[in-house]
Amino acid sequence: MAAVLAVIATSAAAFAQTASAASDARSLYAGTWTGTTTTYDSSYSKAGKTTSRTACTWHGGTAYLVCDLQFTDGQTAGNQLSVYTRAADGSYHFTRVDERGGSHDMETVVAPGVWSYTTQFTSGGVPVLLRVRNTFPNPNHYDVRIDASTDGGHRWTTLGNGVNDRVPNP
Repeated sequence: MAAVLAVIATSAAAFAQTASAASDARSLYAGTWTGTTTTYDSSYSKAGKTTSRTACTWHGGTAYLVCDLQFTDGQTAGNQLSVYTRAADGSYHFTRVDERGGSHDMETVVAPGVWSYTTQFTSGGVPVLLRVRNTFPNPNHYDVRIDASTDGGHRWTTLGNGVNDRVPNP
C-alpha cells in the first residue's frame, strides 16, 4: 500500500514551456522528474520510502499529457501510466493505469501552484477519503502530501510526504 500511495503521489509530475501548451495548467507536469516519497505507518499506509522517475509527454497535440512512472520502494519495482485530459469546460481529469491493467480515476482540483487529487475507497467497511496535494513553489520542484480521512474530510491523517525535482534537459 505504501508503494501505491507513493506512486499516486509521484505520478503527478512537471513544466515545459511549449507555445501550444503554455496556457494549459497541465504544462506543469510536462518533462522528466525524479522524486522521493516517505510514507508513515498507519491503518492505510506502511512506513517506507519510494523513489521514482516520471517522464510526461504530450500526445495528440495537447489533447493528452501522458506520464510514464517507474518506481521502487527498495523491494518492489513497478510502472504505471497517468493520463491527464482537459474537458471542454476547462476542468482537468486524471486517470492512472497500473501495469496489471487496473485503472483509477481521481477528482482533480487545480489552483495556482497546487494540484489536489481526491478519491474514496472502503477499508474494513469504513469509507476512506484519500487526498494528494502537489504544491509547486516553482516550476522545477513540487512537494507532495498524502492524507486520509474517515470522517468525510473533517480531520486528516498524514500518510506521507514527498518531493519531486525536474530533470534538466540535456
